[in-house]
Formats: sequence, structure tokens, C-alpha cells
Amino acid sequence: MLKKKSGSTLRHDLRDLLIEILEACVHHILASRSIYPQSIFTQRLFGPVQGGVPIMASEHPDINSFIVEGLIGFKEAIINPSLSNTIDQFDLVIIQNADNGQEPVVETYAFQFAFYPVQSDTDGDVYLKEKDRIAAEQNIRALMLSLTSRMAELGPLKPKIEETNEPDYSFNFRIHTSEHTAQRISEDLRWCKVPAIPRNFGGTIQSLSLIHISEPTRRYAISYAVF
Repeated sequence: MLKKKSGSTLRHDLRDLLIEILEACVHHILASRSIYPQSIFTQRLFGPVQGGVPIMASEHPDINSFIVEGLIGFKEAIINPSLSNTIDQFDLVIIQNADNGQEPVVETYAFQFAFYPVQSDTDGDVYLKEKDRIAAEQNIRALMLSLTSRMAELGPLKPKIEETNEPDYSFNFRIHTSEHTAQRISEDLRWCKVPAIPRNFGGTIQSLSLIHISEPTRRYAISYAVF
């Protein structure tokens, strides 16, 4: 779960660190793109105490719980040594909830990464070495500053389908992986129940699980959580 205050040290396990970075990015993007009312977001510092970067973070418990649950599902995949080396991208996808039932993709934020084959006796743990800590802190700070700067430059969301009412947007997560891993994850991943929270914070509970095949690379993008 996203820390309310910046920490003095980075996560020791690189996979935990990746999850924390993604969580911060998801919160800030949702706030920057006005997917939910600005009143539910507050400014926090992300990163080490001496170099934290201001980001916007949701304070709504249902939204926060959903983000955490979605990232737990992603973490369950990347901590499995037989799966992690085939997963190389995590997407935050902004979709439009149209009156005709369509859900066209409006924007996609892609986070690419790579885990090198583990060569240790630590049960597959991938640790941040102390000698690399300062460089990691600097890189994370640069990444977050770049994100916040880029988000500030973007114009308003442009709906894919014109409607008489104000466009309604939501989001989902996607994992890019191989066909074999996609099949395993689709069977093992804990699918998230999704609180549908329109701007008045009413609504019902929904769920969705889809596997998309991307040509011509035959990489599989698994959408496993969607508002």
C-alpha cells in the first residue's frame, strides 16, 4: 500500500520496489487525467525523505483497495521464477464507458521492465544491492519527475465516442507476456472484484477478465482488473 510519508530507504526486494513505483504512478495518473473527482486526491511525497517527489494520491478506500488488489495479482505473477522472466510490461489503460456498452481504449500508459535470470540461493529473491542504492534513488526520482512533468503537459482526455452526456472514464490493468504464461496466469491469478464508482460514488459491483492477443508479435496482454 502506498506510504503516506516518504520512506528513508527503498524496498529491499526489487519486485516490491516495482510494485510501489507502479502504485504511485497509477494514483498520480488517475488524478492527473481526472478519472475521479479531484476532491478525493491529496498531495504526498514519494521516495526517500531527502528526495521525495510530490504526487497526487487517492484517499478513497474503495479505489485504493482495488489498486492494491490489482497490484497484488501482478506481484503474484512476478514473484514466480518460472513466470517473471516472460513478463515484460505492465499497462494502465484508460477506457471510456459508453452508453452503447462499448469500452474503447482512450489512453494507455506502458511500463516496461526486465528481470534477469536469478542466479542465487535466495529462493528467487531479487535484491537491491547496497552499492546500487544511490543510483536507484536517483533513477526513481528522475522517473517520477518525468511522469509528473509529462502529465502536466497533457490536454484533457478526448472521448473516442461522442455522447450527449459528460464522458465517463474508468481504467484497467494489463500484463504483457507469452502465450504459455498468459494461460497459466489466467488460471491462477486472483481476479479482482471491481467497485464501479461513478462521480457520485454510487453504483454496483462488477468484474471482468479478458485475454487479448496482440499481432504480429503474439504477445498476450491480460486485462485482469477494470473499473
